[in-house]
Amino acid sequence: MAIKPKNRAGSPKRISKPRSAAAVSPAPLKSRARGTVGERDWLKPALLAGVVIFAWLGQDQWFARQLWPGLACWLAAAVLLVTLVWKPAPAEEPAVNISKPWEAGILAGVLLLAAVVRTWNLAHQPNGFSFDEAANALIGLQIILDPNYVPIFGPSDAPLPTLFHYLNSLALRLGGVNIGAARMVPALLGWLTVGAFYFLARRMFSRPVALAAVFLLAVMRWHINFSRIDFVGAATPFFGAAAAYFLLRGLETRNRWHMALSGLAVALGLYTYYASNLVPFVLGPYLVMQLAWDKKFLREQWTNVLVFLAVAFLVFAPLGHFALTQQDRFFARNGQVLIFNHVPPAQAAHAFWMNVKTTLLMFNFFGDCNGRHNIPEVPMLDFTTGLLFGLGLIWSLKNLQRRHAFLTVLWFLAALVPGFLTIEAPQGYRCIGAIVPVGLLAGFGLEFLWQGALGLARNASWRRWLWLGLLPLGFWIGYQNLYDYFDRQANTMACWSEFASREAAMGQRLRELGGNYHAYISAGSFDYPTIRFLGYPVLEAEPFSMVQSVPSAYQGSKNLEYCLLSVHENAKEMLRYYYPGAKLTVFPSPFDFDLFTEVRVPAEEVLRGRGVNAEYTSEDGQTVRRQEGTREFMVEPASAPFKGRLRVRWSGSLKTPAWDVYQFRVEGASEVRLRLDRREVSEEGVELPQGLHALELQASFPAGRQVRVFWKRRTAEGWNVVPGTYLSPRTQVHGLAGTYFTSAQWQGAPYLKRVDPFMSLLGADFPLSAPFSARWEGILTVPTAGVYAFGVLNNQAAWLYLDDRTVVANNVADAYQEASVRLTAGPHRIRIDYQKSDGAYPTLMLSWTPPRGTKQKVPFTALEPVW
Repeated sequence: MAIKPKNRAGSPKRISKPRSAAAVSPAPLKSRARGTVGERDWLKPALLAGVVIFAWLGQDQWFARQLWPGLACWLAAAVLLVTLVWKPAPAEEPAVNISKPWEAGILAGVLLLAAVVRTWNLAHQPNGFSFDEAANALIGLQIILDPNYVPIFGPSDAPLPTLFHYLNSLALRLGGVNIGAARMVPALLGWLTVGAFYFLARRMFSRPVALAAVFLLAVMRWHINFSRIDFVGAATPFFGAAAAYFLLRGLETRNRWHMALSGLAVALGLYTYYASNLVPFVLGPYLVMQLAWDKKFLREQWTNVLVFLAVAFLVFAPLGHFALTQQDRFFARNGQVLIFNHVPPAQAAHAFWMNVKTTLLMFNFFGDCNGRHNIPEVPMLDFTTGLLFGLGLIWSLKNLQRRHAFLTVLWFLAALVPGFLTIEAPQGYRCIGAIVPVGLLAGFGLEFLWQGALGLARNASWRRWLWLGLLPLGFWIGYQNLYDYFDRQANTMACWSEFASREAAMGQRLRELGGNYHAYISAGSFDYPTIRFLGYPVLEAEPFSMVQSVPSAYQGSKNLEYCLLSVHENAKEMLRYYYPGAKLTVFPSPFDFDLFTEVRVPAEEVLRGRGVNAEYTSEDGQTVRRQEGTREFMVEPASAPFKGRLRVRWSGSLKTPAWDVYQFRVEGASEVRLRLDRREVSEEGVELPQGLHALELQASFPAGRQVRVFWKRRTAEGWNVVPGTYLSPRTQVHGLAGTYFTSAQWQGAPYLKRVDPFMSLLGADFPLSAPFSARWEGILTVPTAGVYAFGVLNNQAAWLYLDDRTVVANNVADAYQEASVRLTAGPHRIRIDYQKSDGAYPTLMLSWTPPRGTKQKVPFTALEPVW
């Protein structure tokens, strides 16, 4: 029962009763004059059947991707629907009325269903945790960890107002730092949206139809999907539904509290997702139209409207101030996705029209292609809901003079504006504000059919049980949506893989291992917030680099964990070479690809992979061999294996952290002779590329003396003992000598010189971005004589030379070219030139097919750098 507001004298005001469902639904259409269809009752069943049949055929054609035949059928259905008019029914129809206890029970059941489908297995479906989800969750986590971090607007990777993030922080406090807790916020907002939707629908439809309409929303796959993803947009439908409900309720009851709550909902929505910015452009025109519908509106409602505006303005004021003072940040995302910024001006009109067409058709014809938002290309609505939506849209367009029809159509079109104006249309997420009006339009379509069925069911007993006919329809719609989401969408690779499944698996694995691991993560995944969130609080990691990460220069005492994508498949061979005791595990996906490969190196194995080989010779010719220098390149006085004067030969590999000139000094020894890459090193030093270099150091010293090997970089100050982390007992260095230029023509001073162990480089494996060029040189050791097929895959231009002869010249972008050549067993000079003048994600992959063998990447043990 509505509370009657009082006038200034304290007596109750006379207010109009809330409009009954019959007064606002399609039911009470006035009959036409004699001679129209309204008087020809024998035509009604035929026309109603025609509407349903043509709409069904239109849906069927559209689901089969037949645009024009489907459109023709829908136009036929529209013509028949416009022709068909029902006589008014009584405001209350006892024969089909559902009692309030039954209404409450059914609504409770629907809300329970809505809660279950939005929370069941929430942490694991969708599988993984997408980039945007993790970025949102990390902001919530930062709010918890840093009491001084009180943002009103998010950072560059989440440029949105932060109300949603504060809700996220609360969920993480209560539920812990995990996927399930982070996703509980959109799940709760989705559930609240269903509840708010019912009260809104109840003001527009008869009781049975309102219950059916809320069921449609409860099981709508489109809404379920975004209720289970930690996206800020999940708040938009709730605040939109709440704002509309309280506005309608406030106008009908003239209750200022309702108007204040509507203004509050509008303003809070503006603190969430950009789609909510359109709600004021829906409710504002609706209030203006009240003047056309009711000449007394302004005189009777001006105080209520003022309350609505005042609350909305005051709550929005802090964010509004931010938007005015920091427009670049506030509107940054809009500029990134605006369609007009991505097409030439001459094509802008065409691009806009194509966006309008694809967005309007996404509900019934061709849906969002993004696997995070939808089953790619599948319509956003199921067959039956789409049919009801189409009928409701036609009816509402025909009856725009009706307030609720006008509001719903305006809301629907306004909510599609982000899809009209941005790239990647059709977009189910940017148009998330359309979920509630789409549900209402489906309700209008159902009300149209419901009232038609009531008109045809003249027998009172038939009418009494007519609403039971909604049960099988609801069961079918529910089954179709839940099957599509929990089975079909969950098992579609295009959806499954869109949620950073690899990175989520890595993050969860690192958390499982605990804090006793230092991780190297493939560069393509390292920057994902997914790993940072799921690895909290134990994550200690750095990006994997073929040059710098194997062997590891990590100076701590933890175990090593390598999480490698398939692009670093070759690294497994390299890791086995330097760490024979490493444990390799492949984490598969349900599809035909692996998530990642884990290579675990225990701390003791890490130590075995450090230091150098030492061969000591005494004065009488005795020899001792051992490994030393795992901590630092030095000999302690008490560790000498013999007495008297010793001669020692150290051998292994030295890793240089950067391309530079290095000087070396041996303290405590004489007769020092140092060779790097088989070349003598003088006191003045030597220029060394970044990477590994074969080392041989000979010296003589008396037993009992401390001997230390120092190094110094030209660009750094001070001498330091060579750390054991930069030493390896492996004496053979593999790979090719790479020289990188900032020009695309191998001209000018080199940007970098380094030893690349593999000729399998993708994206972040390159040290710079276009334009650039690179040249690799060295020795290729052929195991057996015969005909070898060499293949080069690149995304711009590359040339392969063997013994100064061109073998492959591949200047076709994103192409693989292969050529065969007969080679003798043994070493051959190899050179590869690569050119990248523009574009992103450079790619170069070298493969060979040995005689009687299969195609494979050239192993790094077959390559040796030459400078």
